[in-house]
Amino acid sequence: MGRRPPGRRMVALRIAGDQSDGEGDGVRSGKLDPALLEALLASAASPPADGNAAAGALALGPGAGRDAAAIRLPDRYLVLAADPITFAGPAGASDAARVGQAAVHVNANDVVCLGAEPRWFLATVLLPPDGAAAGLSPLFDGLRRACAAAAPSGGSST
Repeated sequence: MGRRPPGRRMVALRIAGDQSDGEGDGVRSGKLDPALLEALLASAASPPADGNAAAGALALGPGAGRDAAAIRLPDRYLVLAADPITFAGPAGASDAARVGQAAVHVNANDVVCLGAEPRWFLATVLLPPDGAAAGLSPLFDGLRRACAAAAPSGGSST
């Protein structure tokens, strides 16, 4: 990891599945082996020949390590991304706000990496099982501030 600027405190963000689940099976919590994921995605694919017209519009579909997709429209492409953030909380309001901002930035980065401009945002924030109600208001404030140029349009929390 690179050096941080003097006087800046590092905020720990754990992207979903960064650590082993402790089961000893070699699968990290929330993550699948890339080869297994590729096989599962291939088995679930629905080619246009199967009567799935939407599959024909898929310019860039799912793949291991790919957090964005591209949908072919008549005159452009629509790029969609889904990349969850884990809110470890309850560290403090500023940390929760940074997690909210990171949720937006990580997904916007996935969209930009495909050459598109982020316009909408679906939040996926994984919350700790013990609850983080005290950190939710700052987390949503961070989401709102980071969405200055994109419209929050839905999402999920677990």
